[in-house]
Amino acid sequence: MKAFLTKAAGYLLALVVGMGAAWSFTGFANTANNPESANSTLSSKSGKAFDRSHDDPSRPSRAIGNVHRQAWDLLMLQSPGERKKLIPILLKEWIKRDPAGALEAALQEDQSTLWLELFSPLFEEDPQHFKDLFADERYGLKTEQARGWWIARMAIRDPAALLAQGGEFGPITRDQIAKSCAEMAKHDQERMRSLIGTVATLPDTPENRQMASTLARALASQMDAQELLDRLIEFPGEAGAAMIGGAMATMMERTNVEGARATFAGLPDDMRKAAVEATLAKPGKNVSGYLAAMDEVINTPEWSSLQKPLAVRLHEARPGPDQNATLLAWAAHMPEREDTMDLYRVAVRGFVTGYPQDAREWIGKMEPGWKQQNSLAAFVQSALAGRRDETGAQWAFQQITDPVFRAEAEGFFRSYEARKEKR
Repeated sequence: MKAFLTKAAGYLLALVVGMGAAWSFTGFANTANNPESANSTLSSKSGKAFDRSHDDPSRPSRAIGNVHRQAWDLLMLQSPGERKKLIPILLKEWIKRDPAGALEAALQEDQSTLWLELFSPLFEEDPQHFKDLFADERYGLKTEQARGWWIARMAIRDPAALLAQGGEFGPITRDQIAKSCAEMAKHDQERMRSLIGTVATLPDTPENRQMASTLARALASQMDAQELLDRLIEFPGEAGAAMIGGAMATMMERTNVEGARATFAGLPDDMRKAAVEATLAKPGKNVSGYLAAMDEVINTPEWSSLQKPLAVRLHEARPGPDQNATLLAWAAHMPEREDTMDLYRVAVRGFVTGYPQDAREWIGKMEPGWKQQNSLAAFVQSALAGRRDETGAQWAFQQITDPVFRAEAEGFFRSYEARKEKR
């Protein structure tokens, strides 16, 4: 074992000094096990700086890559200080011979973000080749880190090419691509305008429409609103509509419900449809635009399929306490139907959960009817699920007379008792 470690340490030292010396140091062993390895070594030193032959297992970079892996494994046994000093030397040589193996190793390290910068020459020579290294998610969760590094550099180098490839990725990565391009252009108005034109010329696909909407959202926070809309109107078709919708969704975050309603009403039908869809797709911190967008669809035939996902989305947006007054005022005008029961409860939930005493007074001042009964049911639900307040829940339950809402409240009590038994 001691002899082995001595030989391994000697090899690592030779590798640090120079790959040629390292290969000579271990060549006799490799030649004994694989007679073709010596000739392979010579052939591997010809050609371009970055040898892509690693894609073919029969080519020499595989053998050299294995040697690099052995050196890497030994290097991982060294102290943090030694690793930090020697890793760049090893990786630079490894990248030239076997980029995929080098990337896999680099991503395993805690400082992988730092080591990714060593791949810059490979990226600059051929960005597509670096992209191919992570194309099949071969690095598991670490693939996202390599992909994010590539996206950030592509957003600077060639945003048009990056956007053109966005449809190849999933929705989260597409959003990342659009936001990265917008971020890199935020101090360059001309570049922002160029991005709009680039996205507008992409093939009309759902993926590209999503990316166009996300890009417009990001640009809307950086450009003059009217200038952006004036430019977007120049682009007809689904991509243009998606961008208008995304831009409008961001602009809605700066207004109240009445202002959002007026904005929707002032748009041509096709633009209004796109703006409503984009606003409903992702509530902002200010829910006013989202609430106004729901008003646009709550009385349409599409509402039957939208009611549940839109209620869930509003719940997941978790509006802050500063939004309670807006939500209560909006809920007060909600149509009183079975298909809006859950949505109403979501709208008032934050208030009745966070401010139970104020909620009691608010309910006490309500006229008897659908909204009062639904508010009492919401109070029961929040008291039991949010505060374990059985007394408060009973206070509200005793006032529920509508059989539909009373049955709902009874279900909340049963669920609460079942949870108590498990605790």
